[in-house]
Amino acid sequence: MRIINSKVTTWSLVIIMILTCSCDKKWPINGNLDGYWQLMTVETKSDGVKKDCQKKRMYIGIQLHMIELKDLGNNGYKNFFGELNYDEDKNIVVIKNLKEKVSTSDNGQMADIKDLNHYGINSQETVFDVIKADGKTLILESDYARLTMRSF
Repeated sequence: MRIINSKVTTWSLVIIMILTCSCDKKWPINGNLDGYWQLMTVETKSDGVKKDCQKKRMYIGIQLHMIELKDLGNNGYKNFFGELNYDEDKNIVVIKNLKEKVSTSDNGQMADIKDLNHYGINSQETVFDVIKADGKTLILESDYARLTMRSF
């Protein structure tokens, strides 16, 4: 009986160790910014106009050092890939090098600024202050616009 208990205990520990070591979960490097967001509003600062984007089904995906801007509402907007750098100490996000998405890659050419305006971006390198990032709501503000998003 003692041998059986010893073997059960040993095998239980081995199984627990295997399960624990095999978990290769990658933690988000951008904290509460990482994830998939629905763009709710874009408020341009120059004129104070607040555009409702909820029905347009525009989405932003943030993961690692990449950002994806996507129109799923058939609005005729282009989709983009780009770089994202988050400085947690300064609480800012820099979005740059946006290129038009073609299938699962980019087309290699920089995005036209007028196409980026739909997403609240007005240059190839935009610095956003992180106003709110709690995992449910994300609010980013640049000198051009304030973007309000919700997690989905």
